[in-house]
Amino acid sequence: CLLGTVVALSLLLAIVVVAAIQVALFSPKELPEGVKSIVHRESSAAFEDALVVRTNCGEYIGTIEDGAFVFK
Repeated sequence: CLLGTVVALSLLLAIVVVAAIQVALFSPKELPEGVKSIVHRESSAAFEDALVVRTNCGEYIGTIEDGAFVFK
């Protein structure tokens, strides 16, 4: 059971890494004025320390839980 959990978490982490690479490769090279990163941490009460990832396809809001990006 523990081995299955470790394998599942490893797969989730691999998916997050692949998604981050895709975001880096396929995102617009010029960020909007005043934006330093396409991934940033929201600190408003509505998001409760969420990560926001902006891509050409839209905006994804989630958190990192157990090493995986979880969409909200």
